[in-house]
Amino acid sequence: MSDLGDTEPLEISEPVRIDGKVRNSIIQVLQAIHAKAPNAKIMLVGYPRVIGATCDVPWGITDQDEVNWIKGTVNRMDDMMANLGADPRLQGVPVTFVDPRPYFGLNGEHGACTGDGNEAIHEVVTDLTPGDSALLPGPWNLPGQSARSFHPTLWGTDLYAAALNSVISVPGFL
Repeated sequence: MSDLGDTEPLEISEPVRIDGKVRNSIIQVLQAIHAKAPNAKIMLVGYPRVIGATCDVPWGITDQDEVNWIKGTVNRMDDMMANLGADPRLQGVPVTFVDPRPYFGLNGEHGACTGDGNEAIHEVVTDLTPGDSALLPGPWNLPGQSARSFHPTLWGTDLYAAALNSVISVPGFL
């Protein structure tokens, strides 16, 4: 429970949000893209395994149960997005799901916090860039943390590109 108005534990409320509000929002965005660009072939890119192991971060991802929960959340989001093409509201909307998980490691081998130097996802980044703002509201914006935290490294962007290229290179896609 939280002070944000949640009445259910996260493990109950999160799947409901993903399969309801989040799914509906993605469908609305895809419909809007199609309405503005009816000849566009839309690629919907999923999430990699963001966390590879427990993390020594200020707010703590301290045990394997938390790591597994995060992996499960990523799987639920990706599975939901991968199946959007079957939704009747998207009939006639050319949407292709791109799954980056195989490129980043199916078990998070290249996710943050693996500690082996092969991370394609940043851990907590504390060196701020001019684009970072310590003034953004919210408990997730801890002072001194960059927006690059838990987002792709340069190598991670290459892995995303490889996932996208694997779809674009299929004969007949373009």
